Amino acid sequence: MHLEQFYHNIGGDYKDMICRINNESLILKFVKKFPNDTSFALIEKSLVNKDYKSSFMNVHTLKGVSLNLSFKSLSDSCVKLTEYLRNSDEKVIDQDVAFAMFEDIKTKYHKIIKEISNLD
Repeated sequence: MHLEQFYHNIGGDYKDMICRINNESLILKFVKKFPNDTSFALIEKSLVNKDYKSSFMNVHTLKGVSLNLSFKSLSDSCVKLTEYLRNSDEKVIDQDVAFAMFEDIKTKYHKIIKEISNLD
């Protein structure tokens, strides 16, 4: 599969990415490194442990990585959970709400991982 099709399939922004890094092989190199990022697994672990400060930091990291790679759909979902968890030490966090937001991230994350495996 071509890189532009990959971005289309995942709800990403190929045009944004190619404007920022005008080199498809370099973009492909960065995209293929995405599965090595540990933020996603750490989000789930910290949510289960009700460690919302760590959850916030990890989802914030995943949001940044997603934005840098123009994975728009994933970054949009990360923004929602990031904002929900922001200042978690000053407010009550409903774990069901946090996990519902995480499920949206999880779905998009796994789609990206699957699509990466189909890249040329």
